Amino acid sequence: MPPPEGPLKAFFNRYSWFTYDPTESAPNQFHRLQTTARWKRADPEQQEAWEDYLEALVQQFNSSYGEDENDLAAWHGLLARIGIHNLPDSVKKCKSVSFEFSQCFGVNDSMQPDNSRKIYQPRGPR
Repeated sequence: MPPPEGPLKAFFNRYSWFTYDPTESAPNQFHRLQTTARWKRADPEQQEAWEDYLEALVQQFNSSYGEDENDLAAWHGLLARIGIHNLPDSVKKCKSVSFEFSQCFGVNDSMQPDNSRKIYQPRGPR
């Protein structure tokens, strides 16, 4: 579970008029933020928010799983988080399993606020 006081929450809290919901997925919250703000895709404010959101997402991921791509324990934590219990015995195998998962569900599923996996189509900036 991502920490309740992390980079994503800090990002969304910058918009005092936006109600952050820690039970909602980060991509869905960004979409709700831009809908509430009535940003259009080419709006400079939307573009800046999108870039800042992506940075917060990376920071949240790194704070949850670390930055060392060769850390087997971190890979095991990530795979367990997305529901894979037969953990591979090498980083190379972990990366392969993770890649296969991401093709089906998307990397943002590892950032769900609870242990659920919500299947969605990433929207990207609008």
